[in-house]
Amino acid sequence: MSRSASEEAVRRLGKLPIVTMSELRAKIAKKLPHDLCRYAACDTYKYGLGDSWLVHDNTDVVPVPGKAIFRMDATGWGAGIDVYFSGIEVSAPWWRIAVLADEAIKATGDDHHVFLEGIEPEFRHVYPSHRLPPSVRVFNLVMGS
Repeated sequence: MSRSASEEAVRRLGKLPIVTMSELRAKIAKKLPHDLCRYAACDTYKYGLGDSWLVHDNTDVVPVPGKAIFRMDATGWGAGIDVYFSGIEVSAPWWRIAVLADEAIKATGDDHHVFLEGIEPEFRHVYPSHRLPPSVRVFNLVMGS
């Protein structure tokens, strides 16, 4: 009997360490070149107040196996470039995606939307000027304020 995707996700979450939100953000902050991104792409284990929430430390989890490019549109909050594109990443874990979000914040100048909340597939076919091989997928960085 096979497990559903949601049952499998719950099983994997159960194996992740549980830390406070402030501990998780401190761990990510050490890897950020500009210390602009605030990491929020994690699942809550137990609610608390502010940074005392208990969360699953998913920073080493790879959400997108294989090759991917991550992008972020400028939102009008900064005076940087219009669209940020990462280079091709291979099986990037969440901590690496946070580093790319940090670079995107710096490049676009958007210092208002700094919380990395997740990623979503890009379906609009808005790619960099070079042609991408079919094995490379494009994802939007989902940022909040």
